[in-house]
Amino acid sequence: GGGLSVPLPAIGGAVAAIGGAAALATRGVPQAPKMQNIVQIKKEALFDALESKATKKELFEAIEDLEGVNPSPKPVAAMDGFWKVIYTTESDIGKSASQTVQKVDMRGKTVDQVYTLGPKSSLDIKAPLEVIADDTIEYIFKEYILSTGSGSFNLPIRPFPLRARAKAETTFIDKELRVDRLTPGNDLIIYEKTSSQSVPASDAKGTLDQPSQTMKKTLASMAIGTKQLKAKPAVQTQRKVVPQTKKMAPPPQKKPAEMTKKKVAPPPPKKPPALTK
Repeated sequence: GGGLSVPLPAIGGAVAAIGGAAALATRGVPQAPKMQNIVQIKKEALFDALESKATKKELFEAIEDLEGVNPSPKPVAAMDGFWKVIYTTESDIGKSASQTVQKVDMRGKTVDQVYTLGPKSSLDIKAPLEVIADDTIEYIFKEYILSTGSGSFNLPIRPFPLRARAKAETTFIDKELRVDRLTPGNDLIIYEKTSSQSVPASDAKGTLDQPSQTMKKTLASMAIGTKQLKAKPAVQTQRKVVPQTKKMAPPPQKKPAEMTKKKVAPPPPKKPPALTK
């Protein structure tokens, strides 16, 4: 009569679609991604932005999206281990170093950061750390060790423009990735978890005869030349302060016994006794 007529193929298609959805539901496929899947999607989007050389705006949008799904309520507790820098806004030695790896030791309360400057040259900076909050640590670098093909040298001053201190807030961390926002400077660093802090071996000669450009800039910032480093011992140690004393003149050297004997004149001959009558 006046009812609406629907073609049979359309009905069949609708039934098939409903059946397919029911089948997916019975197989346990979730209707929405789980939290870990969301984190993975956001991480992949960030890696894509890094690899595709996206604009700074696009990159920071990807970073903020990842920070919004941080799975760790206490990031500081997950910071132990070795972390390789894969992106940084800092304009210091790390920007031109071929590799930067940071070791965080929460038990020993230390941060140890190694910059690879050349084939066999690196700068190792060390600092005690202090936990400020569940997501923030603070550290002040105290020790600077320059390693080259000629040995290791304790630098007397901080290489410029390396930062002296930092307060690092970890805004994202899991077993693979970590995002820190640093003050002062309002810088951002992205780390990837790695298994070692060692510098990869190289076939090139790691001597100061052919230092890398980064090494030259590092030395120039401290007014230290490669010739000066060559003249120094392989490992510098702190010298003990000894109170100065007046220098005494050395005692005169003694001559051999036969040379020192004084010549004595022989005694005069005795007169014969006077004759008595």
